[in-house]
Amino acid sequence: PGGGLGGVAKLVGTHYEVISTIYRLLGAQVGRRVYWPGSGLEIVEFDLLKVGDDVVFGSRSVLITSSSQAAKPITLENGCMVADRCVLLPGTVLRKGCVLGSGSLAAEDFDGPPGSVWVGSHGGHAVNVSPEDLSYTVRDTATPFGRAFYGPRGQASYPVIPLWAIVLYSSLWQAFCTCYRNCPTALSLMLCKQLQQLDPFDPHTPLQLFQVTLLAFVPLHLLLCLSALCVDVAGKWLLLGRRKQGAYPWDQSPYCQLWQCYLTLQEIRRGERHATGILDMLHGSQYLVWYFRALGGKIGRNVCLYPNGGDPVMTEPDLVSIGDFCGIDDASLIAHINTRGIFRLNPLFVGRGCVLKSGTRLLSGASMEAHSIMCEHTLVMAGENVDQGSVWQGWPTRSQVSLEEHRRAVRLQLDRVTHSRLLTDYSEVDEEAGAVQGAASSKRAGALGPDQATEKTALLSKGRAASYRSS
Repeated sequence: PGGGLGGVAKLVGTHYEVISTIYRLLGAQVGRRVYWPGSGLEIVEFDLLKVGDDVVFGSRSVLITSSSQAAKPITLENGCMVADRCVLLPGTVLRKGCVLGSGSLAAEDFDGPPGSVWVGSHGGHAVNVSPEDLSYTVRDTATPFGRAFYGPRGQASYPVIPLWAIVLYSSLWQAFCTCYRNCPTALSLMLCKQLQQLDPFDPHTPLQLFQVTLLAFVPLHLLLCLSALCVDVAGKWLLLGRRKQGAYPWDQSPYCQLWQCYLTLQEIRRGERHATGILDMLHGSQYLVWYFRALGGKIGRNVCLYPNGGDPVMTEPDLVSIGDFCGIDDASLIAHINTRGIFRLNPLFVGRGCVLKSGTRLLSGASMEAHSIMCEHTLVMAGENVDQGSVWQGWPTRSQVSLEEHRRAVRLQLDRVTHSRLLTDYSEVDEEAGAVQGAASSKRAGALGPDQATEKTALLSKGRAASYRSS
C-alpha cells in the first residue's frame, strides 16, 4: 500500500492510533502510543516489523526486512526514535531509548545500544554521536504526544481534539478538496453544453467544442489555483500566527495540534500531484519566493528556490532567513526538530551568496555564513555554523575546505577530464589517418619496390607521431 497506505492515512490522520491498527491488521506487532510519520513508512513485509511502546518516527524512512540471502525482523524497543530519511536493513534492533538521527543507515544486523544516538553513515555504518546510556533501561518512555492523546483526560494543558473528530474533519476536507480540484473540468464542460443549447440548429464541430472547453478551463484553473494558495496563506496566519523559537511539547502547548490542522488544510493546494501540488509549477521562479514571503519568510533579492523541486519545501518559512543571491536546490530547510517526542522550533540562517545543493539538509538551529556551499548529500547538525567562504561535504559533515581550495580542486579535475578527452580524440584521429594512408600506400606498393614501400610507411608514421606530440 505504500507509505500513505493507499491514501487511507490522509483520511484518518497520519500520526494516530488508526494507523497502528492498520499495521497490526497487516501483520506488524505494534505497541501503544506510537507516533507515526506524516509521510508513512516505506516497508513491504509488515509481519517482520516489531514496534514497541512510545516509538517516534520521522518522515521518509525506509525499512527493508529482506535481502538476497535471508529475511530478518526489524525490532524497535520501547522509547526508540527513527528520524527522517533513515534506512534500516534486515535484522536491525534498536534497544530501549536508542535514536537513529537524520539520514542514518542501520546496517544489516545492527544492534543499537540503549540510549545511544546515531546519525548519517560513513563506510556503510551509522555514525555514533552519543554513547550508550543505561539509565534509559529504567526510564519511563511516555512521550508528550502519548500523554496528550492517550493519557487520562486533563494531562494536556489545552483541549485535545479526540480521534473521532480528527477522522471526521480529515475525511470531509479530503472529499471537499477532491471536488474543488475537479471544478475547472466540470465547469468548462457545463459551459460547453450551454453553448450548444444556445442554437441547437447550428451544429458545432468537435474542434470548436474543444476550443471552447479549453478557453474556459484555463482561466478557471488559474483562478482556483490562486484561491487555493490564498486559503493556504490565510489559514497559516489564522491558525498559527507568526512562529517563535522555543519548545512546544504536545502536552503543554496547542501548537502541534494546530500545526496538524494546518497541514490538513494545505491539502487544498497539494492535490493528487506531487508533495507540493500547485507549487510544482512555480519551482525556481520569483512566484515561489513571493509565496514564502507571504508565509513570513525573510528572503532577499535574486534568490532561486527549488529549481529541481523539493520534498519537503520549507515547513516554517517565518523562521528562515535567506540572504541575497542564494541558490537552494532540492534541499531541506526545516526549522523544527522532534527529538524523542520533544518538539522544538529554532531559526535557520542562510547568508548572502550561499548555495545548498541537491540532497542537503540544514538542521533546526544551524546557519550558513556568506558565500558558503553545502555540496550534495550534506548534513549540517543543529547548532553548527558553516564558516564564511567554506565548502562542506558529508552526512554528517566530514570534509570542510575553503572556497578557494574547492575551486582549485574543481579546476584540476576539469583539466584532467579535458586532457583525457583530448588524448582520446587525438588517438582516434591518428588511427583514422593511419588507416587511410595505409590503404593509399598499399595501392602504390605495386608501383614501388618492397624496400621503397617500407621506407615510405616508416616516414609517414614518424610524421604522424611528431604531429601528435606537437598537439
